[in-house]
Amino acid sequence: DFSAPLAALEAARRRGGAGAAGLELVGPDGGRWLDRHAPREGLAPYYNPLDPRVQAAMLDVIRELVARYERHPSLAGVAVQLSADGYAQLPGLEWGLDEATLARFEAERKLDLWAEGARTPTDRAALVLSKHRAAWTEWRCQTLATSYRRLAEVVAEGRSDRRLYLTTAHALDRPE
Repeated sequence: DFSAPLAALEAARRRGGAGAAGLELVGPDGGRWLDRHAPREGLAPYYNPLDPRVQAAMLDVIRELVARYERHPSLAGVAVQLSADGYAQLPGLEWGLDEATLARFEAERKLDLWAEGARTPTDRAALVLSKHRAAWTEWRCQTLATSYRRLAEVVAEGRSDRRLYLTTAHALDRPE
């Protein structure tokens, strides 16, 4: 259910600096999710699923799982739990507002929040959550849908009858 740290991402996160920008969930005031919400039994949305490196790490996990069990006749698919304590889903519109993610959003939507009057990163996030809320919502949904499609493609490689299942039993386990 992608709710535990991944070694490849933890190495980048520990190094910090520009290489870690965008890996973690950040709110509109620049605060990190993990600073505001303690992991429950070690489980948490440790990473930002809008970040391409997080998506690539998740793909690697699915690739390894499928490669390990692809010859087993009972492998009909892979289920990914969309959990409030995981990073296969986002906790709310106000998360994922780090500078790296906002830069990708702006580039893909051809926006310039600085030119619209944002003077600080907090102003930039406020513009996204107000004036550009619909575009932000759509972009996030499309980004995650593309990530899920890639996961599904990896699951189905070599056998078109294998499926990716997104389960939602724990998707709403937090108020956010």
